[in-house]
Amino acid sequence: EWHAPLDKNGAGLSGYEIKYRRVGDDPKDDPQGHLRFIFQEMDKDGSGTVEKSEFVKALQNFGFRLSPAQVKRLCDRLDTDRDGSIDFKEFMDFCESSDDSVRHQLLLDKRGGKNVDADKDLAELLHSELKRICMGSSKPNTKWESVQFHALQYCAKSFERLVVFGMYEFVIRCKNSYGWSSWSEIGGPFKLKDGLWVRNITSRTIELEWQKLIEIFPVLAYEIQFREIKSKGARPVHDRDYVTVTNTIQDRIKVVEGLRPNTYYNFRVRPCVKTAMNLAQDAIHGEWRPWVFGIATDVIHTLSDKPDPVTDVAVLEGDAAVTHESLEIHWTLGRDNGSRIIESEIRVKEDMQNWLPQTVINVGGFNRKVVTGLDAGVGYQFSVRARNEHGWTEWSDISPICETRGAIPPGKVSVVKENHGRRGIVAADASWIHVQWTPPHDNSLGVPEKYELQACNKNFGQDDVWETVALVKCTGSRETGEPSQEDCNYFVNNLKSCVNYAFRVRSCTARGWSVWSEESEEITTLGRF
Repeated sequence: EWHAPLDKNGAGLSGYEIKYRRVGDDPKDDPQGHLRFIFQEMDKDGSGTVEKSEFVKALQNFGFRLSPAQVKRLCDRLDTDRDGSIDFKEFMDFCESSDDSVRHQLLLDKRGGKNVDADKDLAELLHSELKRICMGSSKPNTKWESVQFHALQYCAKSFERLVVFGMYEFVIRCKNSYGWSSWSEIGGPFKLKDGLWVRNITSRTIELEWQKLIEIFPVLAYEIQFREIKSKGARPVHDRDYVTVTNTIQDRIKVVEGLRPNTYYNFRVRPCVKTAMNLAQDAIHGEWRPWVFGIATDVIHTLSDKPDPVTDVAVLEGDAAVTHESLEIHWTLGRDNGSRIIESEIRVKEDMQNWLPQTVINVGGFNRKVVTGLDAGVGYQFSVRARNEHGWTEWSDISPICETRGAIPPGKVSVVKENHGRRGIVAADASWIHVQWTPPHDNSLGVPEKYELQACNKNFGQDDVWETVALVKCTGSRETGEPSQEDCNYFVNNLKSCVNYAFRVRSCTARGWSVWSEESEEITTLGRF
């Protein structure tokens, strides 16, 4: 972690860059380690020397704004061998020289002429700035690694997969719309005290490995816990948020299974140790360390996978969902596990015996489909599976059996027009209407035994309310064995005057009721005088 700059100079921060490296255990091995880092930052082409252009760019990064004449005099000050460039020894001699030595050399050097006082102040400022940046010393065993990222709300950044018990140093700089700042002081070296690593991440498993925790007493076992991170943003974390994977493991490696794909997790480990009392008694039980002595991972994201299986397959209820040739089914899709569902596949089982060879495809992530082309009066069951880019799920459990309608619906209801009533147009009066319909077009499922006629008052202006007005028995069909048109009409009485009515009808055979017929056109009763 670090502190943000106090003065952002009129522009908000847009990003950070952190460089880090592993260093040796003995800082005395390389007293100029920090100076070497600064010199390498100046030496962009890696030639081992800093040219004039590189030196000017570095001074600008440090915040200096110099004239060409000032740059030339400073280069002359550092370039002691007058070869036109600055090598590491010349740079180190300048930075390690005392302030008094710098002042003395500047006073003796008259090449600056009338600008000698300005050169003195500038050289002293540069000297003190470089000393500030180059404080400390350590041995660089590896090269500096760099990472850049956007400016965050909190000034902190985690680094993973570092060497156990290694020592690391860090430097940081920030930028705004005007450019990068100079590098901060080198922080560290910091020594790692514990480690918990994650590898072999899949959609449902994660392999954890941790180093031996520093304990005075022997470690008997380890406890592993995880919590699922379900929302973004900061919130308090409690022990109840964690789930224990195991508390009896003695090895320091564990494959955690049963995780959910495309989910964020956090893991932690703590030891159980033998106390002095238990150690003396050679007991097998110990004391669990508080979680503050444990170690934890950063947020881990499992991979995406094929969807979870489909559940709750069933046929919808209602006249529109169940007909003599189709059934409308619905189901509950499982989690997509990080990749959207592309399509679902439905297979159909007839009369609890064989699966039909042809399946039904439902494109998209929808969970409802009308399966057509079915036989009337037959029982059907369904099973559904879904897929995304990772593959298909397993087939769902079979739905409860549901039969299609056992009868074919009659034709559309209409008003009888062969009436010689008051107006000679339709068979309707102020309180009655004479309606008719046609028998079912196919009698392979049985001859209708009766019809149910319903009416709806359309003047309410609300949801349609259908009321049964008659059950018409089919007397003619029993005598001839065929549906009779004589049975397909009815005088509807006790109606209100000047009201719009609509009608519908359905038939019933030995195999059951059909769906309702198509709704009739609105028919208006006459007014009263």
